[in-house]
Amino acid sequence: MNFRNLLLGSTQRLRYVWRWSGTPVLARESVAEHSYYTALFSLFIMETIEPEQLAEIDRHRVLQDALIHDMEEAITGDIPRPFKHGNARSSQFFSRAGRDAMKSVSAELYDDFVEAGWLTRRWQHCKNDSDEGRIVRFADFCSVLSYIWQEAERNGPVLRDERLGLQEYAQSFLIPAYDFIRPLPRLAKEVALELAPQP
Repeated sequence: MNFRNLLLGSTQRLRYVWRWSGTPVLARESVAEHSYYTALFSLFIMETIEPEQLAEIDRHRVLQDALIHDMEEAITGDIPRPFKHGNARSSQFFSRAGRDAMKSVSAELYDDFVEAGWLTRRWQHCKNDSDEGRIVRFADFCSVLSYIWQEAERNGPVLRDERLGLQEYAQSFLIPAYDFIRPLPRLAKEVALELAPQP
């Protein structure tokens, strides 16, 4: 690993890449802050899992994946979710662009091609359909939900479009694949409903 580049390179931009850049917000949130909260929520989500099932979960991998899940944004910047996932074509485009950006970040951190490939592959699978990936995916949502809640508390109409999208985003976790972290997705959906913009 190139420790100097870790200290001084692209990954340090994550503290300056602002999320919600097209929206007037009171408290700006960096990608680094978001990644921290995703890891924090992941840690506590794992506390709710039954011990027998938790024994099957790679906790180190969950926290690792939570911390790197948006690392490509050191190069791409934050792209608003509705635009990034608006349709299959844009989703594929941004997926390829993100992978290319992550390869650049990985190559900067590892002089060896094989080691650099490890980080990119880990990033590609950090929100997959394993229980670990589902925890990170739900923790990512919880970070978004928490941030929007804080902004709405301070500045009523802020993030109106994002608040509308929260219902659908929350609903995506109310499927059997997330039963192992019940009742958290249902509780998160209740919070998202409270944030629904008033007519």
